[in-house]
Amino acid sequence: MQGDTAAHALGRERVFVAFAEALRDGICHNGHRIASSTISGNLQHVADIMVEHGSRDPRRTNPGQHMLNRTFQRLCKACTDEDPAANCEHALPNSTVLWLSQNMRHGALGTTTVLLIIVAHFFLLRVGECTPSANRNRKKRTAPLRKQDVRLLRDGRPLNKEAPLDALMTATASTICLENQKNGVKNQTLCHDRSGNSDLCPAAALVLLMDAMRGMDEATPLGTCRTGDGTRRVSAAGVRAMVRFGASQDNVADEGCDLARIGTHSLRSGGAVRLKLAGADDGLIQKLGRWSGPTCKKHIQPHIGPPAGGIAALMAVPLRHWNVQVR
Repeated sequence: MQGDTAAHALGRERVFVAFAEALRDGICHNGHRIASSTISGNLQHVADIMVEHGSRDPRRTNPGQHMLNRTFQRLCKACTDEDPAANCEHALPNSTVLWLSQNMRHGALGTTTVLLIIVAHFFLLRVGECTPSANRNRKKRTAPLRKQDVRLLRDGRPLNKEAPLDALMTATASTICLENQKNGVKNQTLCHDRSGNSDLCPAAALVLLMDAMRGMDEATPLGTCRTGDGTRRVSAAGVRAMVRFGASQDNVADEGCDLARIGTHSLRSGGAVRLKLAGADDGLIQKLGRWSGPTCKKHIQPHIGPPAGGIAALMAVPLRHWNVQVR
């Protein structure tokens, strides 16, 4: 760094810009054009590694500089302007999860799918955290949950997961441990106690999932069950199909939801919205959902009616204010 000159800094910047443009063109994503947020994240990651090894961040002329150099600001803005509008999946109301719990526990695979949906909704899980990747040849950072990642607790003490079902049903809480996640955070433990509603309870759902996996190896993926034709595992496609069917039966379209935009991520988004409606602040929602930044706010979708309920009436209350003039 001591021998660094303006020419060296400019050279690194140009190389970094070329790297960003290559990312944009899909050189690292099988030719698929990637979003501006992904480019920014990759550049941040590489820059952090360079700084750790004693080099300067190519995006900043000075180490203490807060803003990015204009070259990178313009690059990020240009990519953002070119990106199509986000087409996020709609948040799923927990009334749909309740309908599925009460009406779709048919057969081993169907029941296991519903139980996994309940767990995903309460723990705000990404689909890759509870089901296998559709493309097995593609290596992903996210590690799906296994039997060994679940603990059942009674008054803070762990229960033997191979105990009889009656004993397991005395569990007062449950935990899951995420070995690895999309954001790179490893071995993060999440806990939920009993909800008081047997049809919508993450602890009860995990108890029944453990009962379905009785005798299986601890490394067995969560959502595995025994059926008449052998051992089966719930897939992301199975979760998506079940969720969309439940949404259609729960008539969410009457509330303005597009069924085509209901999917596996709707469980995570729906859980975040339900927390917001229950009065949880954004910081708690961000923590429970393991969001590393303010991304969680886009999941608390502003077009949903209840969060904005009463705002118009509040703004209509007559009020005069006075201005502080600075001379």
